[in-house]
Amino acid sequence: MCIWTIYSTMQYIGDTCAEVKKSPIRSAIAINVRRMESFIVRNSDIVPSELAGHRARFVRDGAQLCKPGGEGIRSFRQLEKDGVERMNANIDKLLEIDRPPAWNPCL
Repeated sequence: MCIWTIYSTMQYIGDTCAEVKKSPIRSAIAINVRRMESFIVRNSDIVPSELAGHRARFVRDGAQLCKPGGEGIRSFRQLEKDGVERMNANIDKLLEIDRPPAWNPCL
């Protein structure tokens, strides 16, 4: 759940913040968020509407997330720097075994 929150926030930043809106990594983030959501729903009692509600709560302060040089933009830029292959490999490893989704450990 924790890593899904981080990646969902990165998806929001990519979709919303002008500074990164044209980033080529946006589609890979969206695909991985959908993969994580499928994993969460498949392995828990959480339904998609609950995920949507949770996402709405943590992206409430969109202006702060899009602040130039702020933590949100810096985190997004780090994902870009790491690249799609590394992101996909990390998510593949995370999702390789069905188990209940967890908040901890996160990273």
